Amino acid sequence: FLGVYLDRWNKKRSIVFSDFFRSLSYLLFLLIPFTEDYLSIFIFFFARFFTGLLSSFNSTAKQVVIPQIVHKDDLVIANSYSYMITSTVRLSGAAIGGVIVSFFGVNTAYLLTALSCLFSSFLIAIHRWNERSIEFSDRSKFWTELSAGVAFAKRNLYVKMILISSITIGIIIGSYNLMLERYSS
Repeated sequence: FLGVYLDRWNKKRSIVFSDFFRSLSYLLFLLIPFTEDYLSIFIFFFARFFTGLLSSFNSTAKQVVIPQIVHKDDLVIANSYSYMITSTVRLSGAAIGGVIVSFFGVNTAYLLTALSCLFSSFLIAIHRWNERSIEFSDRSKFWTELSAGVAFAKRNLYVKMILISSITIGIIIGSYNLMLERYSS
């Protein structure tokens, strides 16, 4: 569903702003130790929701922009590198994050994550590429495309299964992160 928005927005600006706001969301985790019961729970779930949402938006924008900044002949190689880098980061990131949390604490991990998002935002902002302009559609076409996507998801069993498993995995990962955060504090 994010693609409906991204088709209408400037991809570079979307990546820069999502990285910037992700850094702010990660900084919210640093407030949790200074708050009491319900406020700390609210801040945690608010920050967790927005970091997840902005991360999805950011990774979708980065995937969408690849065909616009890479020659068509090099697209297969660029997509392969993108997938390889993403897989490597997912595998090594958890291990490195575990080491950082073990030795320096969870707040250091949140601070480093926020700084890395801010640095990424800066690097993308100063990088130059020619993004092909896409004609902006009127509002009615936006809602037509969004409702067509929802209708397709309702009709297609595989899409339903993917959405349900994504929600389930998100709940499991969120619960695991919450348990790790509670354990480390």
